[in-house]
Order: sequence, then C-alpha cells, then structure tokens
Amino acid sequence: MNKVGTLNSWLVWIFAVGAIVIGVVGAYATAGLGAKVSQGVFFGAFVVAGFLGTFLTKARTFVAVLAFMLASAITGGVYFAIVSSMTGDIAGDGGTFGAFLGVLLAIIAVVVSLVGGIGGCVTGAKVKRGMIGAAE
Repeated sequence: MNKVGTLNSWLVWIFAVGAIVIGVVGAYATAGLGAKVSQGVFFGAFVVAGFLGTFLTKARTFVAVLAFMLASAITGGVYFAIVSSMTGDIAGDGGTFGAFLGVLLAIIAVVVSLVGGIGGCVTGAKVKRGMIGAAE
C-alpha cells in the first residue's frame, strides 16, 4: 500500500519536534565518539525527519520548511540553556563566559539544524512529487 503523502499535514510539526528530541539526545549519546560523529547524528536526525515529514504528509513544502525553521530556533534555545547553565560558573565571571559559549554553540546548532531540516524538506517534496506524478 502506498502511504506517500497520505498523512495529515499537521503531522509535519510532530516530525519537527521529533527531530529536536532525537537530534539532541542522539548528539549527547554519541558525544564520546567525537564531535564529528555527534554532529553527524544531529544533522542526520534533522535531514531524515525533514524528508519523512514532507514525504509522508500532505504538508506543502512551505509549511514543512516553516516547521523546521521553528524547530531550529527551539533547538538553538535548548542548546543555549544547556551550555550556559553547565558552564556558567566555571570561569568565575558571573556567567558571562557561559552565556558567550552558549550563544556560540546555539548559533552552530541553529545553522546545522536549519540546513539539515530544510534540505530534507525540499528533497522529500521533490521525491513525493515525482512518485505521485509517476503513479498517475
């Protein structure tokens, strides 16, 4: 049975939230394997979720991209909160170093998740159009 583009369009938001959870937890779980592996897992979670969220749902590309843009912003906030709270008092400067490091890593997380999510969304939409067009 062909399930391409049959799920409700609002489910793309569930895929976006899932990308946040899987990306952050996966990056934390693979932190011992090195930074490249950890970032690869994080990026891959957003690519796969973006692809599946667009491919399996009735959501248009614009809505899927919007969902993953919001997910990227939320991910940046999560990374900022985690890093600034963990490094806040290490330097003894009242949390300034932790805030700076939190902003820096949040920007990196936003860029990585934005590129991965939007890339997955656009690719999923193109593949979905190709499969639906071939079936007609």
